[in-house]
Amino acid sequence: MAELSFDARQHQPAQAFDPMPRGWYLAMIDESELKPTKSGLGDRLNLRFSVLKPEKFANRKVFIGLNIQHQNELAQQIAQGQLSAICHAIGKLDMKDTEDLHGVPMHVRLKIDPGSEGYEPRNDITGYKSAD
Repeated sequence: MAELSFDARQHQPAQAFDPMPRGWYLAMIDESELKPTKSGLGDRLNLRFSVLKPEKFANRKVFIGLNIQHQNELAQQIAQGQLSAICHAIGKLDMKDTEDLHGVPMHVRLKIDPGSEGYEPRNDITGYKSAD
């Protein structure tokens, strides 16, 4: 047991969200993390997108993990293609740091993954294009 002093009246309760409808949303990357894959034989780039528009969904979060270095060549090619699409969408073709991806609006296309046994439905990103 851990001692913890917390007054729940001082904070808004977190809310559960259903997935957003499929379609295009204006969003930006606001967080990134490069981590080793589960096997330790590659690198996974985890990105968090924050929805900007439509206003109804502003500040909702969508996540994607890209296996940019992986022992499975196809998985690696798919992830590198997705990262290239993100870079083209934001106009940053020479990325030096994952923070280069942060704060630049782009359109992302979402779909709803119905979930599998034990998992709730969630949004998946299936496309990227410039905000212009």
